Amino acid sequence: MSGGVRNVIVERCTFLGTDVGLRFKSTRGRGGVVERIRISDIRMLRIGGDAILFDLFYMGRKAAGQEQIPPISPETPAFRDIHMSGIVSSGARRSAFFQGLPEMPLQNVVLEDSSLEGDLGIQVVDTKGLVLRRVEVKAANGPALMIDNVTALSVEALQPILAAGATVAEVKGARSKGVSLKGEAFRAEGSVSRAPELAKDAVLILP
Repeated sequence: MSGGVRNVIVERCTFLGTDVGLRFKSTRGRGGVVERIRISDIRMLRIGGDAILFDLFYMGRKAAGQEQIPPISPETPAFRDIHMSGIVSSGARRSAFFQGLPEMPLQNVVLEDSSLEGDLGIQVVDTKGLVLRRVEVKAANGPALMIDNVTALSVEALQPILAAGATVAEVKGARSKGVSLKGEAFRAEGSVSRAPELAKDAVLILP
């Protein structure tokens, strides 16, 4: 993908027992732009890892907090303008993992009208403009959403199905801001966990 990938449509596919379902990966030094991707009507069963995986630190991340953020260069990969709908997955280890780079977040990714079931919910790191709309998340362990250093995240009409006592969303990261959580799932006391390093206005709960 170092030369770029654009204008791709993926639809009406079934994945059975694959390692990962929808996989987008790159790392620093590769460069290239992945954009204008449309994915719809995907069915996945018994996925060994992540049903949906975006990983721009593929095979290269240091421990959190132990790296300097480099400047953007032609070798910085960029993933943006990706739309997914009608994704149904069951039996995955993790429902979805969205991870960009601190210097180049994932941008303008939309996941809507989907149902994801796994041992873990959805984890989001270093993204900008991610939209989760009408997504059902069934997680056997932990919260439905794990949010870390994100900007302009919009979650609407999330339907969490969780173990008893589990938090719906955990938000952390000093760079997190503009996190909008809309719907009944987030209104109950204790449904959203905020880390101490967050700015007071980083998370907005809407009816």
